[in-house]
Amino acid sequence: MTVDIRDHLLSVEKPAQYLGNEINSVHKKEFKAHMCLFFPDIYEVGMSNVGIRILYDIMNKVNGFYLERGFSPMGDMEEVMRREKIPMFSLESKTPLAEFDLIGFSFSYEVSYTNALNALDLAGIPFHREDRGEEYPLIMAGGTCMMNPAPMEKFVDFMVIGDGEDTMVEIAKIFSENPDKSKKEKLHMLDGLEGVYIPEIHKNKKKIKRAIVRDFDKTEFYDRQIVPYMLIVHDRAAVEIQRGCTRGCRFCQAGMVYRPVRERTLENNMKLIEKTIEATGYSEVSLSSLSSSDYSKIGELLGSIQNKYGENNLGIGLPSLRMNPYSVKVAEQITSGKKTGFTFAPEAGSQRLRDVINKGVTEEEILETAEAAVKAGWDTLKFYFMIGLPF
Repeated sequence: MTVDIRDHLLSVEKPAQYLGNEINSVHKKEFKAHMCLFFPDIYEVGMSNVGIRILYDIMNKVNGFYLERGFSPMGDMEEVMRREKIPMFSLESKTPLAEFDLIGFSFSYEVSYTNALNALDLAGIPFHREDRGEEYPLIMAGGTCMMNPAPMEKFVDFMVIGDGEDTMVEIAKIFSENPDKSKKEKLHMLDGLEGVYIPEIHKNKKKIKRAIVRDFDKTEFYDRQIVPYMLIVHDRAAVEIQRGCTRGCRFCQAGMVYRPVRERTLENNMKLIEKTIEATGYSEVSLSSLSSSDYSKIGELLGSIQNKYGENNLGIGLPSLRMNPYSVKVAEQITSGKKTGFTFAPEAGSQRLRDVINKGVTEEEILETAEAAVKAGWDTLKFYFMIGLPF
């Protein structure tokens, strides 16, 4: 079955988010296993997620496996869907979620838990795993908010805890090689994969260690990133130059989730950047990391990018920099291309609170770094602060 939403597109806001035929989107006619990777938030947020870009490209390279995307509809589209009894659907083929072999929810933040349940409700799929027979797909979950699986274990059949690249590819292979097996048989085949927690099998019986990509430099390239037809939150090519963080900020979930620090080599970062720019046509690339200036070869990487793309005015985004003199030197290297916003994260407005949360930056460093950034040509500075910190 294919859902037809064409008659409703002109009546909803941002109809481009429901089309699913963007540049580099994948459309397969023959496959043995079918999965919808569902980001439980709206399109412009989900399409900015680097994890979605990575999994979409590498899992669609598995023979016999077809991965589509799904996103939460905006309020006006949800109203149409409920009124017209249109089931929640995938983006590429407009297949109802209930007809997939596997639905995978990617959780980046806790408030999206209820969005996932809303998607299941729109799809006509029972919430609780014990209420879903063979006629329904298996439901899985992953992402940073699955480090604690307890809030969602009643609703999903299994979770992937930790890094997804290696484990998700193995899951894709198991599903494509065993299309006729029952759901229970497939779950037992998944038992033992790194980072896979299956409540029905493991609860109160076995501790599951998170999956870790040990050789980050050998991970599959994800250069064929989708280019949306509409503006998204981070509308640029994204290359994760390293994973993990050496700091021990007390508030930081990501710093714990992505340990230890692993780098991609300078050569492979350049190859991935070149392939991504060629495949997408983007004029801006984000060097994604929890702290771009901590990458050991950041100076050489920026120099290499400018040597290759200086004449093409390629914008370089450094999404997260330490507030220190070294970061200023890194920033000053970006002398060509469009200067994107400069982002700092003081996190707290007073030195006392920054010390409490172990942020490790002084007020003098904040002002010094901001002043140097302006002198180097940035006219947009972004500061992240948290409210509600203890003490």
